[in-house]
Amino acid sequence: MFYGFTPDRRTRYLPPVYGGKPGGAIRVTGPGGGYEICRRAQLDQNGSTGALSVTGSDGISQGPHRLAMLLGQVDESIFTNVFAIGLRELQELSTLDDTSAADELYKLSSGLDRVSLVDVIKQLRGAREQIAGAGVDQSQMQRLISQREKLKDEIEQLSGYGRRWTELASLRSSQSQELDDLKLKIEQWGLEAKTYELAQQVRPTWGKRADVQQRMKRLNARLDLSDSIADKLAELDLEQKDVQDKLAKVNSRRSELRDQAHRLPLRRGIMEMAAKIEAAAEQAPWIASIQKAQQRIESQLEQTRQQLAEEATRLGMNQDDQQALLEDRRLNNMPDLSRQAINQLAQPASDVRLWTTRLKQAKDQYEQEKREAEKLDQELTMALKSRNCSDIHSALNDNSEGMTLLRKRIAIEEQLKKQLARREQLDEDAVDLQVDEAFSVERALLLGVIFVAGAFSLLWGRGYWVRWFGSTAAADPNKGLMFFVMGVCAQFLVYMMNITMEKGNTTQLDEVEDQLAAMRKEIQKTQAEREELDRRLPVHSGDPESRLREMETGIQALESLLPLQQNLEAVRQRTQAARKRAAQASESLQSARTAWKRTLQHFGLSETLSPKSIRLMADGYDALLQTRRRMSGLTEELESRQLELGALTQRIDALSRQVFAAKAASDVIASDSYDEFQSQVESKDKKRAHTASKQGAQAVRATVDSGDRALEQLAKLTELLSSQEQFIVQKRQMREKDQELAKEVAGLEKLIDKLHRKHSALLAEHGCESEEQLLEQLEVKREYLRLEQELTGFSERIQEMIAGSVPMDTIERLLDGGTAEDLGKRREAIGQRTQQAQQRVEQLHLRQGELGQEMKSLAADGRLSEARLELACVENQLKSCASHWQTLATATHLLDRVCEVYETERQPETLREASAFLNQLTEGKYVRIWTPLGKNQLRVDNRAGQALPLEVLSRGTREAVFIALRLSLAAAYSRRGVVIPLVLDDVLVNFDSVRAESAAKVLRDFAGLGHQVVMFTCHEHIMRIFHHIGVEVRVLPAQGTAGEAEVYYPELLASPIQPELPEPAYQEP
Repeated sequence: MFYGFTPDRRTRYLPPVYGGKPGGAIRVTGPGGGYEICRRAQLDQNGSTGALSVTGSDGISQGPHRLAMLLGQVDESIFTNVFAIGLRELQELSTLDDTSAADELYKLSSGLDRVSLVDVIKQLRGAREQIAGAGVDQSQMQRLISQREKLKDEIEQLSGYGRRWTELASLRSSQSQELDDLKLKIEQWGLEAKTYELAQQVRPTWGKRADVQQRMKRLNARLDLSDSIADKLAELDLEQKDVQDKLAKVNSRRSELRDQAHRLPLRRGIMEMAAKIEAAAEQAPWIASIQKAQQRIESQLEQTRQQLAEEATRLGMNQDDQQALLEDRRLNNMPDLSRQAINQLAQPASDVRLWTTRLKQAKDQYEQEKREAEKLDQELTMALKSRNCSDIHSALNDNSEGMTLLRKRIAIEEQLKKQLARREQLDEDAVDLQVDEAFSVERALLLGVIFVAGAFSLLWGRGYWVRWFGSTAAADPNKGLMFFVMGVCAQFLVYMMNITMEKGNTTQLDEVEDQLAAMRKEIQKTQAEREELDRRLPVHSGDPESRLREMETGIQALESLLPLQQNLEAVRQRTQAARKRAAQASESLQSARTAWKRTLQHFGLSETLSPKSIRLMADGYDALLQTRRRMSGLTEELESRQLELGALTQRIDALSRQVFAAKAASDVIASDSYDEFQSQVESKDKKRAHTASKQGAQAVRATVDSGDRALEQLAKLTELLSSQEQFIVQKRQMREKDQELAKEVAGLEKLIDKLHRKHSALLAEHGCESEEQLLEQLEVKREYLRLEQELTGFSERIQEMIAGSVPMDTIERLLDGGTAEDLGKRREAIGQRTQQAQQRVEQLHLRQGELGQEMKSLAADGRLSEARLELACVENQLKSCASHWQTLATATHLLDRVCEVYETERQPETLREASAFLNQLTEGKYVRIWTPLGKNQLRVDNRAGQALPLEVLSRGTREAVFIALRLSLAAAYSRRGVVIPLVLDDVLVNFDSVRAESAAKVLRDFAGLGHQVVMFTCHEHIMRIFHHIGVEVRVLPAQGTAGEAEVYYPELLASPIQPELPEPAYQEP
């Protein structure tokens, strides 16, 4: 249906077995809606894949491109290896052979279905095989080796006559080697002879040198002591003395600084008033500005006086009125009708109008709110009368209390019913226990049966144990004794059970009677509570439930009246507020009228005047009054400036006296410029104080001269404060210097302590307890060094005798290993061997000349050289090929390392997801699937972390591995947008029941993730497993028979499933 009729499929499916048209149709749902895919084939068209048509839900027929889109561009190879598998494919893959399906699945699982690193590795390996392949005859190195062998054969053929030359050359070479060996031996023997001779010469000096070494060893000197240690100790002592001297100087300097700081003329009282002095100094510009303002105002005031006199003269005023104008007194015949007076009269008139209007508005609002309050009160009164109550809140409280009592009454009634039922049950239990106490039928039957059985056993055993009179049966003492004992035990058991049952019944009866007594008390108590509640509740003919419902209805009705009462209270509050505003407006109106009359009286006007008549009278006097007001304003401003300046001068004088008092109270005996100034102004202060005492509490008016004197005082005070600040800065600097010197003293003391520790540490470092012991060790060291110099002299003398011709180690070994006589004998033996070797050398030289002459005569042909040259070229080409092969091998090795890292750390997501599925399929026995790069092999890690190949796994486990791979690949393609159902055909038949159920759950969960899974099987136990886990199973109709797939129910299965007809188990998302 999806990929057409291939020749193999034509052979298999055509013509149809049951007749009809070749091909078929299938309905699918994909992107864009539902489609019907139809493919038909012709029997006479062998090369065609069949006519394909894809029809959408809208009836439009489309071509193969729509099918390719529905399949997500998945080709046939991926579809057959991922989405459609059966038992045959799993078995084929499980053999791990090199089939195309296995290769495709490995590539898809590893993410290698495109050009990748593995292809590069394969190319490199192919290149190496071309250079030097083990099974390739036409490789480059094989061709070169063949060429080299041919050249060697040719050289062998050409040099048939030259074998003699080769033999001679070999002989000559061996003789040359022998000559070299002999020369080397002669040279070595000469060196040995010279060595023995030198050893005999240096032997006396060697003995002296050994004596010196023994003496040095006995000294046991400490060479680790440095000669500069004594100098270091002396330097430490000197440095310590210098530091102590410096410490004494620093302490002396600190004492001088403290004396200087103590002698500074500081006055703490003046510094306490520094803020006041600074604040007063900030007033100096203001004093100067006040002086300038006084001078300006005095000039303007004089000009205004002159202008006022001129205007009064023009208006025809007499001298008295002019004088009154100048002295700012009220005129006799002229009222004050200036614009300022008019403006002052305007405000009271406006207030009268305003409060008249507000009084009218307040009265209107009060009448309106009063009418609304009466209306609401009437409605609320009628509603309360209809419910026989006077107050809502009291009625709500009464009803709430009644409801609480009724609920409690209902609960007590239910409790009383339960208690009565419990009492009846206890009465029944008591009757039953009394009946049982009087020997019940059940107990009588039980004890009777046991008693009869015991009596029978007793009599039976007695009959077997002792023969009865007249009995003919043989006696059996053992059997009779056993039955007798059983009968006695049964009788004893009956007795004990009777006693136990009687005691148990008595105990239970007592407990039930106690419970009955307690229950009666509780019932009486509950009844008393019910009667008390009935007395507190009002008399009513109905049951408590109906009374409770009536009270709830009444409470709801009363609660519905609460908004009406709240509105009434709000209206009453607004009425009270309106009445208060009307009273306030009436009072304010009366006050405004009184103010209007008082203002008219103030300006000398009649109380009956209207504002309009007053404005007409004021037009002629505006200019005169303006001039008069300007003069009055200037006069007031001049007085204000004088008073302000007087206040400032008084504060400055008081501050000056306080500073003088603080200076006099200071304990510092010193004089400065302020003392002279203070003596000068003291007399002036006394005079001003006398004048101020006469004026009493009146404010002082200061002139410009007083301001100048105040500025002079401020300057002196500022200068005094600056000098005190300088003294403070000096003292602070002295204190900081003293702190620095204190730090320096602490540092010097630490340095002295450090030098002491360093002195002790130096002695301890060299393992000496005192300085004398250290000097003694230094003396021993000097003796050792003297002997060492003597030893060096002996060694140098021996070196001079040897002169570097023989290693010193050799001389040392000879002198330590033998006597002088042994050395002489060895020297003579070496001389004899040297003479013999020289004679053999002369013989070999003669033979070498003969062989050279013979070889020259043999060297005639030139082709041998050419062949050898070609052979050398071939050898070079072989080396080049080998180097290239090594380069390729190195690159392959590096890529293999990359592959190993990829295999361990960068396994694809498909294998990780397959590992999760395998973990579920095997119930945690196998936890990971991975594959080596470039190899069609899978590895499976078990729970212990051991990597196992598929060959060692069971067939079911291998099939579980490939099912997990298929699921992970299908999920990977689904994430890419390829939505194709996964079709499985009897892939669980080789699983045991536990693993098959786990696999079915995995397929169910996989379908639950949104994947469509179609599972075909012809085994009923597989169908039952899927049905057991909640998957819908359908049974296909018989092959060749039309029909629908029916839902499978195990108990309703009519006939056994035919093995040749596969039956699917559908699992849809």
